[in-house]
Amino acid sequence: MRNLCVLLLVCMVPMLALAQTDSSINTADQESPSGSVTLAPASANLGNEPIKKLALVPFTLNNMTSGPITVTNIVGLPAGGPYSYYWSLCEIPGEPIEANSSCPIWVGFTTSVLGPNAGTLKVTYEVGGNRMTQTDSPSGGAVTASLSANAVSDVTFLATVQTPHIIPCNLYVGPSGTTDCKVILINQGPYEVTITGVTHSTHYTIIASASTCPDPTTLPAPLVGLASCSYVVEYTGNDDQEQGWLQVSTNAPDGSPTTLNLQSCKHYCD
Repeated sequence: MRNLCVLLLVCMVPMLALAQTDSSINTADQESPSGSVTLAPASANLGNEPIKKLALVPFTLNNMTSGPITVTNIVGLPAGGPYSYYWSLCEIPGEPIEANSSCPIWVGFTTSVLGPNAGTLKVTYEVGGNRMTQTDSPSGGAVTASLSANAVSDVTFLATVQTPHIIPCNLYVGPSGTTDCKVILINQGPYEVTITGVTHSTHYTIIASASTCPDPTTLPAPLVGLASCSYVVEYTGNDDQEQGWLQVSTNAPDGSPTTLNLQSCKHYCD
């Protein structure tokens, strides 16, 4: 009887070892490989971008783990926002991202609404063919990067402000002459813009000799350098705080820039 018990014990040892081996394999299949999955850069600011134009920003997905991952989704958030997944080599069926390798992702930005825009790039992935449960954690199954941009008109005004005021430009008339106001016309788009006309209210005028934009009498003419130029505006009246306006017309698709409000201010001697 004792010999039989010994024999049974000897036979069970390999079986226990095999069971332990199988258990370790199953556990390994469920665990994430060591290391991390990251997006570079962690954030991207596109700066000023013209409305209704597609702008692209590149990212790199890095798999610095000890095993492959499979990208299951790439999305720009919030849903329906100005950011969207444009193109990548990360989400190819049957081709996981191997350990210690990377792939490119491009995000698109386009909007018809002026002003700042914030968003998020989110990349979801699987490890070992099993979907991770903590999909909102960078160490679980998703990584994110923050996005920001400021949507502007195709052509914008930048007026020099000599004192803080509720309007964008003050023109000063002193006892011995005038102090002018430089209005910078900026082409925010990648294409050439033609200035088709310049108009302004009474008692305001353009000093052509001091301006770098085309003389209003020579229009239409292209905006110089595809970047920016300036008109120097002068007030010729005698009143204090006389309201006025300046309008530069272009062939920009969105009809920009908008009208610029002006105001005079007269200084008197004692």
